[in-house]
Amino acid sequence: MRIIHFSDIHLGAWTRDLSAIFDKRLLGQLNYLLRRKRRLHEEYIRRAVEKIPAMHPDIVVCSGDITCVGSPEEFRKAIGLLRPFVDHEEFDFLYVPGNHDAYVRKKECRASLEQAFHALNKRRWRIGDLPVVLTYGDVQVFLLNECSPTSIVSSAGRLSDASKQALAAHLSKPRTANAVRILVGHFPPC
Repeated sequence: MRIIHFSDIHLGAWTRDLSAIFDKRLLGQLNYLLRRKRRLHEEYIRRAVEKIPAMHPDIVVCSGDITCVGSPEEFRKAIGLLRPFVDHEEFDFLYVPGNHDAYVRKKECRASLEQAFHALNKRRWRIGDLPVVLTYGDVQVFLLNECSPTSIVSSAGRLSDASKQALAAHLSKPRTANAVRILVGHFPPC
């Protein structure tokens, strides 16, 4: 089985929401303008979207941070750029959120994250459905959500107690000798 993984593409787009100057998004957008914009280019993503299918993967995984500050504008851009992966019929595309995707509690940002998660996962699940376990032959893939809005000084992730219990219950089940288990999340589960 061939799995291609990427993360942290941090697509930036200046938000039109003026309330962003009063929360964590102001710092995140300044960070994008002063640092990330020089290193992260949409052209790299476009090239990857063109080249990855030629590698004949079975699964393409994005483990989060498709945005810089989780704004609706950034999510629209990310969905547009990643749509060819979602629509590809020769491999499965999987996405879990990163801490920058779940940057703030703002209603519009949370709704955009939910819409992006649902769209990028071919409308199979909602974020609240995680953890999800997928089976591909002898390979089990566990999709985790360790990301939720944090304070202005934190970008840490954590696995909820309910998710830890669900994951532990599934991992305690016996597996065949050739079985492989892969955890997909933005942070190491803790």
